[in-house]
Amino acid sequence: MGDGNDTSELIGAFRRVKDSLHPVVVHICTLKGKGYAPAEQHKEEWHYCAPFDIELYSLLISTYRYLQKSIEITGFLNFCLSLLVAT
Repeated sequence: MGDGNDTSELIGAFRRVKDSLHPVVVHICTLKGKGYAPAEQHKEEWHYCAPFDIELYSLLISTYRYLQKSIEITGFLNFCLSLLVAT
């Protein structure tokens, strides 16, 4: 498909393949940060980041701390799931 940032084009592509009776690959090409000037101008810095203030362009917490928190939450959820499976 042409423009992976075009929502109507995405919907059209998914509609064309949704009833397929065999596996289908939809290759979507996007422009990272499209529509958010700081991300368009600094692609590498904005490839992934923690939650940020969109007007001040500043992180709300460090990316490291965000990932650390995500890992802690995932670990806790895995622990809870292991308890459910054990019973």
